[in-house]
Amino acid sequence: MFYYRSSLKTSHNVTEPDVLEDTYFCWIHYAASFAIIETWEPPAAQPTLTRINGNLAALLESTIAYPPARALAARELEISDLPWPEFASKLEQLLITHLKDQSTSGFCLLHCLVDQGDSLEMGGYGGAGHFYWALTATDGFISWVSAHDYEVRWSRVEEFELSAQCKLPSEIPGLSGPSASTLRRLREDAIYSRASFHAGEYAWPIDTLPAILKEAEANEMACVGGTFQFRAEMATAEMYWLTTQTSPRLDGETWSDFCKRARKETMLQVDEITRATDFEVEAKSFLPIENHLRTLGLKATDCLVFFASLESR
Repeated sequence: MFYYRSSLKTSHNVTEPDVLEDTYFCWIHYAASFAIIETWEPPAAQPTLTRINGNLAALLESTIAYPPARALAARELEISDLPWPEFASKLEQLLITHLKDQSTSGFCLLHCLVDQGDSLEMGGYGGAGHFYWALTATDGFISWVSAHDYEVRWSRVEEFELSAQCKLPSEIPGLSGPSASTLRRLREDAIYSRASFHAGEYAWPIDTLPAILKEAEANEMACVGGTFQFRAEMATAEMYWLTTQTSPRLDGETWSDFCKRARKETMLQVDEITRATDFEVEAKSFLPIENHLRTLGLKATDCLVFFASLESR
């Protein structure tokens, strides 16, 4: 059942519809003077809510099976200041358009491989194992819609199972790319996704480090120091005597310039240490690592990583 409330109340600086406490509802849209919600509570106990009937209710019901229509219509009306009757009419038109366009949109259902935020079971908006409608794919990112909150979200392509048969458009009218903050988060996720993680530290194979630090610099992340480590399945050995340290940020130095200098200083030190160090000898200092290498017939450099301390502005 869908309802609108002609005015809003604010508690703890949060805008919300004036519904009874403990009422479970889902946002459809909220503006300066009203909200549209979906709830399963008996309306008799909620005199402040007005039931939405007729064509608009039928269209909103239809979007349960096709969430992109509701999500895209909501985005197009995001900054609307139309009063309720005119807003309802405009929303109805947009929903009809998006529902009719579904056959030619190119959108498709994709299998989600990674929890998006918290899992659905934890109150998040996307869980691994679920299928979601994907809208666009561009520059390594996918826009998609969750039926949990009917909002357009962005994730890395690798977080979905993208088949060759699915030809997502690179852009669609009315949908801009991710915001600057979202783009930074996605790029940061892409950097950390290629690292091994242990004891709260991310570390990268040495041969990937030039590309990783280049991406970090482009995303305005500065490598302020780092340590060489050996990592095996059940052990991490840190060579605390083999470290890099970036000199502090200079007065008047922009953050972008600092990130660039930090990358260059780090790579110079990494190259110097790599040339001067016999890692086969170093590995013999750590019995679990030495046993791991011997058992699998590996070289010390096969387990060598660099823990990079990356800082964002």
